[in-house]
Amino acid sequence: MSINNEVLQSLNFERLPQVKKPKYVVFCDFDETYYPHNMDDSKRSNMRLLEKYLYEHGSKGDLVIGWVTGSSLESIVEKMKRGGIQYFPHFVASGLGTEITYFDSNGTTIDDQIWEERIIEGGFDSSKIERIL
Repeated sequence: MSINNEVLQSLNFERLPQVKKPKYVVFCDFDETYYPHNMDDSKRSNMRLLEKYLYEHGSKGDLVIGWVTGSSLESIVEKMKRGGIQYFPHFVASGLGTEITYFDSNGTTIDDQIWEERIIEGGFDSSKIERIL
């Protein structure tokens, strides 16, 4: 992850409640699924309702949500600002799933080192992805 904790803490996004043993884990594509690029007042209102739902069910210990995206974490943060998104999800799988970052309720982020090791051991090479795209 190239955004450090100090920068993330300076942003005005809240954290969803931490959930120890969720009943449900939701994986959601970010671009054009969670976040519509053509945001308007109606879509922003619907997003607020969704965020309220996620917060309430996170508070009950029922639900964890993560965004899966090809975008970088930096790009996600910029889109969150533009879209008026209030909360970080519990985690983001960014960089085409090669990086997993957890957002702790105390305001810090945690990179998934085990996942990063698996990616490296599996022979991942970002140039392969670039050739495919």
